Amino acid sequence: MRRMTNGRRTAVSNGQFLKELRSRDQSGRLFGEIDLLHFIRSIGEECWATSVTSLALFGVEGFSIRPPHHVVVLRDDRASRAGHFVHSTLVLDPIDREQHRGIPSVSPTRAVISASSILDEEILEQTVARMLLTGLTSHDLLHRRVSALRTTGRYGLPKLVRVLERAEIVSGATSWLEQEFLRLIDVAGLPRPIAQVALTKRGDRVVRVDFHWPGTDTVVEVLGYQWHRSGAHLDIDARRANALVLAGYRCFQFTYLQIVNDPGDVITTLRQLFDERTGAAA
Repeated sequence: MRRMTNGRRTAVSNGQFLKELRSRDQSGRLFGEIDLLHFIRSIGEECWATSVTSLALFGVEGFSIRPPHHVVVLRDDRASRAGHFVHSTLVLDPIDREQHRGIPSVSPTRAVISASSILDEEILEQTVARMLLTGLTSHDLLHRRVSALRTTGRYGLPKLVRVLERAEIVSGATSWLEQEFLRLIDVAGLPRPIAQVALTKRGDRVVRVDFHWPGTDTVVEVLGYQWHRSGAHLDIDARRANALVLAGYRCFQFTYLQIVNDPGDVITTLRQLFDERTGAAA
């Protein structure tokens, strides 16, 4: 939900902050920060810069601090001004709150998640790349916050997920989800599987699995971003799983949300699997 607000300024109560701000920066950015602080102070304490305004505050290339400002307030706040965007949220977790140059703001990671609903996908892709390059966020933090916020009705998340997914495909590196699964394997003290192994064929297509333990019939597939996969993707997954069963393999599947939000259950399942195999061998 968002409401428009007016651009009327009120006096900044902390004059010392303005003196320190002027001493730090004499460029045009200074006046943008002062204007933003005026605006936030006019709404109240429970108000933070967000979205593209926050990205500009953190110095992300391509964004500038200028009206209309984007800020976020808690859902029960009835702030209303015209000429700017006031977004509302039920909860703003501590991990998503920061003070940057003395100005209340959401974190860079939360800012790009919020901005994903209004940015063109190409611009969003460039923004994420720049933030990763400068260390303002990380693949791990983005994935974890996307997972945590996905149930709050944020319209930009599928777009952001596509950007992250595409970046992994282009780089050719092991996906973040596969790396996270291997990390859980290490934490559990279990044998490491081989990744991306061709085991059988479905028609004229090779069936390549995410993980296989050599010398066993055990296969694991990790289903990335399961909540927005299309019916066509699910159909392909089912056909591949059936081909593996027919070839004599046991195929276990773990979704993105299981691995990120319930890693204990994933580890428990894997331990049961290996305990079962150990018992059979004995």
